[in-house]
Formats: sequence, structure tokens, C-alpha cells
Amino acid sequence: DEDTPVGEVPNSEGNFYIQSRAVIAVARAPVRIVLTNVGTSAHQLTIAGHGVTLESPLVLPDGSLNWDVQFDEPGTYEIYCNVNLSRGTDSHRGRGMTGLLEVFPGGASG
Repeated sequence: DEDTPVGEVPNSEGNFYIQSRAVIAVARAPVRIVLTNVGTSAHQLTIAGHGVTLESPLVLPDGSLNWDVQFDEPGTYEIYCNVNLSRGTDSHRGRGMTGLLEVFPGGASG
């Protein structure tokens, strides 16, 4: 099946950190990001770059979810938790919940 993820990327999020700060994917190949929240507050994962912004659902403490994503453009994307704290401009991203996702070109077709 063409839509079956080709690989899984485990990624734990805790209080103000993302375990996998460097994630790798291949262009035009589905990848499953397995998000696990090991922290005490809700987290999520945003992937942004090359005109694309993808946002995972919220993951509650001790929760996890499988998030299938795919990228058309090779290159570097930013990953971060887009949850804001109740104190206005204080955000999980601002506290260091950031990383990079590198998308490599897919293999030659035909």
C-alpha cells in the first residue's frame, strides 16, 4: 500500500524538551511519528518549513499517538511544541521544545 508509512520515528516530549531533536524523513514517503508525552502537561508537535505547517493533535500526560506525515519538498524543517503557557507569551517552544527535521530526496523513479 502506497500510503503505508515506510518507517516509524519515536519521539518523546517532556517538560520543555523534545527527545528526538533531529528527525529524518524521505520526500514523498509517509513516515509515522510516534509521539509519547512523558511530561506533566499537554504537548503537541508542529512541523514548519518550505511553505508547510503541520500540527499534531494534543497529547495529554502519559498519552501517546501515531501521527502519519509526508513531505513533498526535501530540506530542513523546524519542529517544536506549539503549546503556550497560561502566562501569556511564555511558550513551550520558547523554553526549548524545538528541533529539526531533515527530509532527504526520494529515490529516482522509473
